Amino acid sequence: MATGLLVAAVLAAAALYGFIWERDVRGWRTWGFRLRHEIVATPEVRREGFLMSRDVYFVLRAGEDSRRAVQACATAFAHAQTLETPITQCRAFGSARDARIQLQHPDLNCELARSRQEPYMDAGRALVTINTGERCARRNSLNNAGTGFHTIKEQQ
Repeated sequence: MATGLLVAAVLAAAALYGFIWERDVRGWRTWGFRLRHEIVATPEVRREGFLMSRDVYFVLRAGEDSRRAVQACATAFAHAQTLETPITQCRAFGSARDARIQLQHPDLNCELARSRQEPYMDAGRALVTINTGERCARRNSLNNAGTGFHTIKEQQ
């Protein structure tokens, strides 16, 4: 009897662990990143009930390297991408105000850097884009021409 209860408890804990590990954006594996950064928002895009993409808007610490920060965010929030998991983008901002402006006006580029992790891509190989141009500049084309965004392919 006790062995059966122990086995059931272990199986339930494993299922809960797996669910939290894979799906919960507020789960325990993001706590380390959350302790070091202010998370402004985590908007999600759903289509027909399926989670298609998730963005993590966060504020950089003073003097923090934006490239390393968005890579750490990708590691914390989306580590094991498969075809069924959403595209995850981490967006680093200089202030919470800039993040809120970006949320309200998607036609502006207020982020300092972003990482994009697509299905079947591990967090270490997330595509990193750095904004070296004017902050909160209006996008003038779909391909970021003239905005100061430069894409860097991370090789590890």
